[in-house]
Amino acid sequence: MTDRVAQKMSFVDRYLTVWIFAAMALGVLLGNFVIADPVAFFATPPNRPSAKSNRLT
Repeated sequence: MTDRVAQKMSFVDRYLTVWIFAAMALGVLLGNFVIADPVAFFATPPNRPSAKSNRLT
């Protein structure tokens, strides 16, 4: 990349690949360490109907 083009880009644009990989790593870490019970985490709340019951037949 030429210096002229790099100077016109913002800080976020210049390091977009780094931000993408950092977000992916954060998602993997959250999935492994924060969500201890995935079934309970993604369960439908008791007062809210599930997506299956709203499906038209």
